[in-house]
Amino acid sequence: MIHSKRSLIFKSFPCSLCTTITILILVFAFSSDALAQERDERTLNHASKSVTLSQDSYTTEQIADALGMDRELVRSVDFLGSDPRGYTVFSEIASGFPINGQQFVALSTGCVDWALDVDNTSNVISCVLDEGPTGPGNATDIVRMQLELNVPENANFLSFYFKFFSEEYPDFIGSAYNDGFVVELGKSTFTVEGSNLIAPDNQVFDEFGNHITINELGVLGQNAEWAAGTIYGRDNNGGATNVINTIIPLPAVTPETITIIFSIFDVQDRIYDSTVFIDNLQFITQENEFQLVAMEVNQSIQNWRNDVPLIQHKPAV
Repeated sequence: MIHSKRSLIFKSFPCSLCTTITILILVFAFSSDALAQERDERTLNHASKSVTLSQDSYTTEQIADALGMDRELVRSVDFLGSDPRGYTVFSEIASGFPINGQQFVALSTGCVDWALDVDNTSNVISCVLDEGPTGPGNATDIVRMQLELNVPENANFLSFYFKFFSEEYPDFIGSAYNDGFVVELGKSTFTVEGSNLIAPDNQVFDEFGNHITINELGVLGQNAEWAAGTIYGRDNNGGATNVINTIIPLPAVTPETITIIFSIFDVQDRIYDSTVFIDNLQFITQENEFQLVAMEVNQSIQNWRNDVPLIQHKPAV
């Protein structure tokens, strides 16, 4: 029996060590309970605020314009049943965006319009998305944008810029509340097991090769200063990654069309929001010399971590 094994293990330890282990277990249990209680209390103290929430439905042309992409290259846009409060097109300048043009797209696990509401004084900025899907796995409040794109002749890379913000930073790094952002080509295969992201086809990583999740980014991949100009840049109310440019190599035999899926999600519960800004989605056509170098660099990264796309400024390994 399990209890018997535990008893035998503790009996073999010196009494002082047993006391230490007991204290550590109690402290860990207290810390976990306190963490959950803090989330509940801050949410209960969330001051109600009247804001205009995004309920817009966007045309394919509007999304293409917001992403800075040629309209003729965007065949279709589908938000896959996401709550319309979780996605929008911003025309404001904020936190390094837009990259190209006058607009950019934002996806959020909460009410996306709050992302630029820097005057909001609520304890938390949580907004539960009741109308959207849940899952896969322990993912909640998922918001997705699927684009079907026409691939130009001779194009060999797909590039875009993004920035990930979260209210989970910094208090809940290392916790079960591991909010994240993934991008996949073709179809979505990711899931969340426990609090861990399983994403074999993910295409976005930070400059150190980490998934874009609260726990993998940690304290090095995100900070409050990078969230300046948004609600996530307020004191003790979140942080962000830096602006990240991801460049994805296309298959050697380039298809006529490709599908790319952007997904942002909460984990475990549905409070404490995260948001991602996306802009400057472009196909790149490069000569063979550049492509060969890119493929060699990307291969070295893949030897370190499978299926990692080429990322600007990624350290050599």
